[in-house]
Amino acid sequence: MEGLLRGISLTPAQQAQVDSIREHYRSQMPAFTPGSPPDSATREKMREHFRHMTEDIRAVLSPDQQKVYDKNLAEMRDRRPGGG
Repeated sequence: MEGLLRGISLTPAQQAQVDSIREHYRSQMPAFTPGSPPDSATREKMREHFRHMTEDIRAVLSPDQQKVYDKNLAEMRDRRPGGG
């Protein structure tokens, strides 16, 4: 997750907003048993939460910061098995 903000200097206000967004989605994340892979429904919910979280974080950023964020997000998706 930190990789998405690589190369972006957040203002204190932005950092507070990002922290709040992360905490909100962390508390909403569906539970699964550690040590075993989540089932397909849980994986889909996790993907949906991640998508909403990345959109909310992106909305906090300036247009220049959004360009870096979008690049970082694309690189992260490219590294994921199956291309994200």
